[in-house]
Amino acid sequence: MVSKLLIPEWSVTQKGISSASFLMRLYKLTDHTAGQVGFVPSMQDAIEVRRQWIEKRKEIVVDIEPVYLPVDLDTPESTVH
Repeated sequence: MVSKLLIPEWSVTQKGISSASFLMRLYKLTDHTAGQVGFVPSMQDAIEVRRQWIEKRKEIVVDIEPVYLPVDLDTPESTVH
């Protein structure tokens, strides 16, 4: 299991995504009824997006889960693979 202490915060810059780690934590939202998937940078954003999705279609089921994606550290501004 990956420790949260090893996953630093990341930010979006004009040149791309900036991270000091080889992994980046995002929150994945999955709408199981329509197959829609979304990624957001924080739990607060995930909760807000989930609320918006449910307001649009009340019969849906939306899961939120943290995911860790690798980034390329060969460049000063990392990119998601």
